[in-house]
Amino acid sequence: MLGRYDAAGPEAAFQPGSRGRVLRNLLGITSVRELERKESERLLAATQQAIDDTRVDQRFTAADIRSMHHSWL
Repeated sequence: MLGRYDAAGPEAAFQPGSRGRVLRNLLGITSVRELERKESERLLAATQQAIDDTRVDQRFTAADIRSMHHSWL
């Protein structure tokens, strides 16, 4: 039985050439450092986008959170 954060199937496959260190990804990144750098860049951009798009009186919904997560990863 899989735990909450365990992956199975294609989600658990490693990126070819990553020596089993990086999960398969759409960008074809094989280096842990490169993946971390790319994730940090996307997080910064997604954070700025969220700040720009958020109203002071906004109530967040699950859809808002999903949208933020999608823009990051």
